[in-house]
Amino acid sequence: MVRVFATQVCGDTILVYEMTNGEAGWGAAVRLAPDGALRWSYEIPGFNIGHPLVEGDRLYLSAFGFLAGLSLKSGRTVWLHENLYESDTNSFVGFDVPIVGMDLIYYREIYKSEPRALRTYAVDRLTGNLSEP
Repeated sequence: MVRVFATQVCGDTILVYEMTNGEAGWGAAVRLAPDGALRWSYEIPGFNIGHPLVEGDRLYLSAFGFLAGLSLKSGRTVWLHENLYESDTNSFVGFDVPIVGMDLIYYREIYKSEPRALRTYAVDRLTGNLSEP
């Protein structure tokens, strides 16, 4: 296991973790009842899994070229953005802890290999509409 994040929500445990075999990475988000029973599980299709954020009834996730908003109740995808990685600029390899705004969640990239400013995506919390402010 590469990294594990854990938090409590209404007595349940939310775990977000990343695993690797040295060549590829993958992960999952799970919600466990107090007795350890699995309430739901969500596969994260990537590596460089970022620090998740619980806000209201949502769980916000990030990974290599990937952003998602999940329902905390069901674990289902509310909105999803994949294939965000830009190979020409090596952009959106990984993201910092999301920041909550009034109606937006801000995801700032944390890795860059070129001399350029770090970029940020703004995602509408309800609709998932994506913009780069």
